[in-house]
Amino acid sequence: MKESKILLLDLLSINRPVSVKTIADISIEQWRVLLAMADMHRLQPLLYWRLIKERQLVLPKEVTERLTISLRKSAMHMLQIQAELVCLSRILDLEQVDYMVLKGAYLAFDIYPNSALRPMRDIDILVPEEQIERAYQALLAAGYCTPSYYRKVNLESVSEFNKHYPGLQSATGNVLIELHLRVLTPEVCRPEDPSEDPGLWQRREKLIIAGQTIQVMSTMDLLLHLIVHGCHDHRFNNGPLLISDVQFLLKKGTVDWSWFWTQAKRFNVIKGCILTLRMVEFYLGKQKIEYLQDVNNEEEHLEQLLSELSLLMLQNFDLRAENINLSRVKVDIKLRHKVSYVLKKFFPSPEGLGLLYPVKKNSPAIVYFYALNFFRVIKKIPMYCRIKSAGEGDTLRQLVLLKDWLRDETG
Repeated sequence: MKESKILLLDLLSINRPVSVKTIADISIEQWRVLLAMADMHRLQPLLYWRLIKERQLVLPKEVTERLTISLRKSAMHMLQIQAELVCLSRILDLEQVDYMVLKGAYLAFDIYPNSALRPMRDIDILVPEEQIERAYQALLAAGYCTPSYYRKVNLESVSEFNKHYPGLQSATGNVLIELHLRVLTPEVCRPEDPSEDPGLWQRREKLIIAGQTIQVMSTMDLLLHLIVHGCHDHRFNNGPLLISDVQFLLKKGTVDWSWFWTQAKRFNVIKGCILTLRMVEFYLGKQKIEYLQDVNNEEEHLEQLLSELSLLMLQNFDLRAENINLSRVKVDIKLRHKVSYVLKKFFPSPEGLGLLYPVKKNSPAIVYFYALNFFRVIKKIPMYCRIKSAGEGDTLRQLVLLKDWLRDETG
């Protein structure tokens, strides 16, 4: 599996392109493994672009057909996303709600050469905390609804401890929308969330889609957000689109690097930014990046880490939460810390329980929900036991390596 991950990343690479001979020698069984992995991480359209559009390679018929179909499906889905963005913008404008679209929508429709190359799982929209309830109710009134697979939660706990409200499904059922009251998960950002900075809202940029003005995050804010979201918030489990996002953004936008590193220092994420930017250059070639002067002191250690940690971008997407939980237990040296972490999974704080179930901390029903959560965790134990046998041992080791690299920033 590790060899397949390395090969797929190299197939997507500009700086480390796989030779024509090596590609010709890939068996159809290997291609099926690679395409399944690419599909899990929304990479098939980009793989089509790199191999067929840019390099003009002749691939096996089955491979070409699957990549072509994937590109067409992505193009159709992005048309639905585009229509939904216009609709959302009109609803929020009518309600006089401030907002900005995060990540994918701006990237797909303004930064990538073709929107189909940047498939999206959902639309993320940041709304000021004092306006989010009004925005949420406005979307419900407009026909949006909570999908059946979303567990009902206590919105008071969400407002205090989570970064977004429960997802809402469009009336067509084809698009999921997440209203964010914060940019990052509270436990990740210290000492404040970027959304608390008035400058973030003042720096907003405008994107015109189908004649409608869409408010989006500024280029520099988006660059910082992509990196912190991918490295610190998700431990790279949101996939290799992160590095192409950064590359295309750097190619199109202008970055004030003095401002960027000042912000990175402010939010205590310098090491994560350095690691991610180096990873982009490792696979996609030299970029117009101005690093801090003392980065060279870490250069040798970085080179050793890059090829290993980049494989986290292709970890099993369905096991990503379990892998992070296990790695957090593994990285703690002291037994009492391990025990404490596990116990919190079984018995979270009353507020934390509200992120999982629709119960307030003072409700008499909280005992029932604690019992429900206990059995929910118990049911997951066999899954944790299967992770190592499923070939995830390398992933756990890589997550620990990443935690060690970021230790000064994440505690």
